[in-house]
Amino acid sequence: PYARAFSWLERGAVTPVKQQGVCGSCWAFSSAAACESGYLIVNGGALDLSEQYLIDCAVDRAGMDAGGCDGGWYGQAFDFLSGRGIALERDCPYTGGTDRCRALPRADCRIAAWGYVMPDAGIPPVEEVKRALCTYGPLAACVKVTPAFQAYAGGIFDEHAAVWGPKDVNHAVLLIGWDDDKKSYLLKNSWGEAWGEKGMMWIEYGCNNIGYGAAWIAVEKRERHGIELK
Repeated sequence: PYARAFSWLERGAVTPVKQQGVCGSCWAFSSAAACESGYLIVNGGALDLSEQYLIDCAVDRAGMDAGGCDGGWYGQAFDFLSGRGIALERDCPYTGGTDRCRALPRADCRIAAWGYVMPDAGIPPVEEVKRALCTYGPLAACVKVTPAFQAYAGGIFDEHAAVWGPKDVNHAVLLIGWDDDKKSYLLKNSWGEAWGEKGMMWIEYGCNNIGYGAAWIAVEKRERHGIELK
């Protein structure tokens, strides 16, 4: 956390950028991306997890729906994934809509624990974001999207749009690194590789409420059987 720059992308722990389309399912893409990265870090294997499965099936501990194409919350999706598996993309491909929940084979990818970087889910100081990134891996987080954000094509995004408070956010992304020389976080979006820098963005610290609701996950280590050679 004391390094001037750090990136999980450079360390091979970020899966390819996806495209959510017109469906307001950023919460599901952020959730699945965090799980995919966590699995890579803990188990060393790549999984292509199904966002559609979360849209169709995810409920929190109280049985409340985690969301759909009109928005949702990754915290509820993490509740759903705690102790459970999730379908693979090949078994439940993305449709960009909502459907009924179906019984499907589940990948061996479960969340052992999750939590917010700040107890109140507020915007963490930069130092706390760095510490959480290093401790747990990429973080699900929120940001306020504006027309300028949508039009981002590269470089450092530093709009600092007017906000009415820290909860003035409307989009979920994945924080994957930082660079103090740029005074920016690196984030992975879910708008395809044609947006931004191959689907990524450098966003200045404190810009557009970036980091609100920042959440970490701890993916369970996969059980290994037989003799392990070292």
